[in-house]
Amino acid sequence: MRERETENLMEFLSREYPSADDRSGRPEDFANFPIFIRNLKRAVASSSGGRSGVTITVPVSYWYLQHFDIVSLEPWVDWFNVMSYDLHGAGPPSLLLLSS
Repeated sequence: MRERETENLMEFLSREYPSADDRSGRPEDFANFPIFIRNLKRAVASSSGGRSGVTITVPVSYWYLQHFDIVSLEPWVDWFNVMSYDLHGAGPPSLLLLSS
């Protein structure tokens, strides 16, 4: 049973953007992700003497951010990290030359 639970968790976590259809998300994950985070926070708190810090990383781009129910996540997340490194895409041509 634990193997299947682990497989399910890994499958869920492999979806970087819940409900984003171009990233293997499912529409129901918009609602499922906050429930998962709530359950995770409660489980961590009950097994760690009340310490239950939870942080998640969200995209800066609205295209993918729209797939996160921020309002439902907010009560359960202590810190939102924003992936701003891709704010302007891959970077200016001068930076691209450095990698070639």
